[in-house]
Amino acid sequence: WTAMADANGVAKFSEVPRDLTTSGLRVHATSTYDGLAFNSAPSAPLDGSELEITVWEKGLDPSVVAIQNLRTVVEIWENYVVFTQYYTLTNDGKTALDVKMLPDEEYEKGLPFKLPVKAQGINVSGPGESMVVNSTFYWKGVLEPGARANLQVRFSMSAHEPEFTYEQTMDYPTGNVEVVVPIQTKFEKLPRLDALELRPLGFAESDKGAGIFGLRDDVDFVGARGLEVKPGQSFTFQLRGLPFHRAKLPWAFLALGVICGFVVVVFASRAHKQAASQAGRKELLEQLRAQREEVLEELVAVEKDLAEGVLTTREAEFESTALRAQLA
Repeated sequence: WTAMADANGVAKFSEVPRDLTTSGLRVHATSTYDGLAFNSAPSAPLDGSELEITVWEKGLDPSVVAIQNLRTVVEIWENYVVFTQYYTLTNDGKTALDVKMLPDEEYEKGLPFKLPVKAQGINVSGPGESMVVNSTFYWKGVLEPGARANLQVRFSMSAHEPEFTYEQTMDYPTGNVEVVVPIQTKFEKLPRLDALELRPLGFAESDKGAGIFGLRDDVDFVGARGLEVKPGQSFTFQLRGLPFHRAKLPWAFLALGVICGFVVVVFASRAHKQAASQAGRKELLEQLRAQREEVLEELVAVEKDLAEGVLTTREAEFESTALRAQLA
């Protein structure tokens, strides 16, 4: 139903069916002003009821955006840590903000929210529009003063060791950061993580058990909350006791480096004796050149394996270090 407002801003709806008052439904009124739509609070459709709509001027200042609460739920999967974040966005200013209307090129895609660089499979849901570019998601929507917009963001990061450290830099003032980790898991090999330990940095409160922080009372959690973060600052926490084993390969590379170093020492000692004569010195130079060529070829092979995904970045770094020790 539609109606025109009079000079006092009052609109009367006279064509509403009378049986609507007994339907149990709730209604709200909508008004459009300066290209933005504003709604009243929902109300029962009673005779003579009044629906008040607060209309705001339109602003172009993104600094009014704040995150009232950010809850991060961390789930442990096999070789992955899955994050589900719940953002409650608010407008702390006195004008309505339509992100689509912001003139700066910086906000052409929307308001940016940076996630850790290694975040993958990012999915955003909620009101408005969103898009993902690399490890940043962008949001477009309308925020009225005092109103809230709730976004859900889901992504994952790989994990291969018993300790996992998470750090995220915030783009907007954040009133409260929460981190919760369910003890139960979703992979069959280890249905519970009783040895899991959460180490939050700077959080005011930590807790453990079922139903903490208003969560489900049939699931055990470890959690922390009560951290305020300013724009440009980060929040950090570490998980310990994850059901992942340390990679043995890097230690093998380290042992290889020690062995190679020992070989170099022995070779240098032998070379010192050979250098006593001109013939020995010439033979030494030829052997050193041959050894250097072999090491350089192995370094090229490591870079190729890294590019093709045969080695991880960490494994490639250890192997390169061991090989470069032979060139020292």
